[in-house]
Amino acid sequence: MPASKDRNSATQRIQHASLAGLVALVLSFLTVFDIVDQFTWVTQSRIANFQASGDVVYVGSRDELTDPAYPERRAELAETLETLREAGAECVYVDMVFDRPAGDKVDTALNSALKSYDGNAYLVRNMVPGSMAKSRPRPACRRCPAMSPE
Repeated sequence: MPASKDRNSATQRIQHASLAGLVALVLSFLTVFDIVDQFTWVTQSRIANFQASGDVVYVGSRDELTDPAYPERRAELAETLETLREAGAECVYVDMVFDRPAGDKVDTALNSALKSYDGNAYLVRNMVPGSMAKSRPRPACRRCPAMSPE
């Protein structure tokens, strides 16, 4: 009787290992589709037969601008928003959540920069972290006054 129990246990381990291997294989194939998706977007952008309008411009940053430990980054963001407005930008969408204050002076400067767009500045309300963000709709946004509580 113990020999058949050992055989069943070994068979069950092999089944579990096979299932885990299959799941790992499927997940590795899913990462391949990200590359295909990116390639598709690049190809579509290259075969477009019209010039970009210039109506939408993406400006990114390698730094975490919302971290209150670095108030100078928020000050730089405020300056950049002012520069964009002076250059003719009519609307901005800030895809960051400022959930903690960094300091009265810096937050006031950022709030003023956003308010200078006369209601055409948008902030996200919340972000979906991690890989779930790809399958969820874009975050909800609201008009300024951006830094004032709801």
